[in-house]
Amino acid sequence: MMKKAIVAAATALSMILTFLVSCETEQSGAFRIEISDGTSITEDDILYYDSSTCMLFLKDDLFLSYREPESGHRFSNSFTVFVDRDTIYQGVIYPEELITCAGPQMPFVIYRDEGIRDKSILEIRHTGWAANTGWTADMRNDPRIVSALSDNRLLYSGIGLTVDHVEVLGKYTDDTVCCTITLHNPDPINYYVLDPQKMGEDYFNYYNGGLLLTLHNSEYTCDCCGIYQPEYGKITLEDFSILESGASLTFTFCSDDYFIGFDGTFKGIFTIKYESSHLDLKQHDGRIWAGRVSAGYDNIIIDLLPNG
Repeated sequence: MMKKAIVAAATALSMILTFLVSCETEQSGAFRIEISDGTSITEDDILYYDSSTCMLFLKDDLFLSYREPESGHRFSNSFTVFVDRDTIYQGVIYPEELITCAGPQMPFVIYRDEGIRDKSILEIRHTGWAANTGWTADMRNDPRIVSALSDNRLLYSGIGLTVDHVEVLGKYTDDTVCCTITLHNPDPINYYVLDPQKMGEDYFNYYNGGLLLTLHNSEYTCDCCGIYQPEYGKITLEDFSILESGASLTFTFCSDDYFIGFDGTFKGIFTIKYESSHLDLKQHDGRIWAGRVSAGYDNIIIDLLPNG
């Protein structure tokens, strides 16, 4: 009789512990992505999620098939983002070489290509439009996702960008635009960021697109007139400076490849990016920052003197 009582008590205790563990797990939240080809990305696969760029950085490369084994027909995979049992949003993983003007009719898209970008990165874009439901709100930083990843120390903020000063000099032709920006790193790791003095101011402007100027109360815009230069095979590790954790870096760079054409008050937008096509992101004292962030600068007064 005593033996039966002990067994019953042990069973009851085991059931209570199982219930408590399951409750704790359910409360803490678990982030995962399920892909239609059977691939599952769990928190164990994630290095971190950059909430500013909505880019998921994985510990290892992720290879996805885009062709049916027999026919060779290209296709796209769908994906679903979960926190525990809650479906947060769904989207499609789309081969980038198949992008058309319309693009995939899904509100959330992960573009992948077959041979260029780093396979350990999933950049989740919000197109906002679904063919069957219309406009869809941006759920990429849903509070449940943020909470789950933050609780497990997988949530990063990425670099912050501010445009501190803009100066325009010129005489309607060969206008020179000088821009001062500051990059801030709130994350617990060091980032390698492109340095305009190391890679050259011209290339830095051409690669990032320069400062885009828009005339107030108008659709008139002007930007850097130089020819766009791709990064592959051109950017090396020597083009980067280290932005330490918790620190800031300020850069000033100029370009004379502008033709503005109008006096007036302008606003500017600058975008800094790195597409991570060929360099190893992992370095011995940090990681190469990858992504795209933009910042604006208002009330740029342009008063250019006429020739002569």
